[in-house]
Parts: sequence; C-alpha cells; structure tokens
Amino acid sequence: MWVENLQQEVERLKELNTHFVLKNGEIIYQIENGYLCKLKAPEGTIVELRDNKGI
Repeated sequence: MWVENLQQEVERLKELNTHFVLKNGEIIYQIENGYLCKLKAPEGTIVELRDNKGI
C-alpha cells in the first residue's frame, strides 16, 4: 500500500502500538525503488507500506 509520507505514517502507527516486521533491526528499509515497511495486522496478515506509487 502506498503512503505519501512513510516516516510520518510509521511514527503515527508506533503510537498505536502497531507490531512491525523488522528487517536487520529496522522498521523502514531500502528496496530497489524506494523504501518499505511491513506490519502485522491483528489477524496475522502482513501489510506492506511503500513510499513509491509505481509498485
């Protein structure tokens, strides 16, 4: 899912005690076309947040 400001959205979700899936100890990490973070929904679904609309 694309978000306009990934860092701001992560900070907002941290306040809600969201469970993030870490990679190398980081919440936000660089991928080929931008930045990505993953979080785990209460029912176990993994949701990806990206800062690049094109993916």
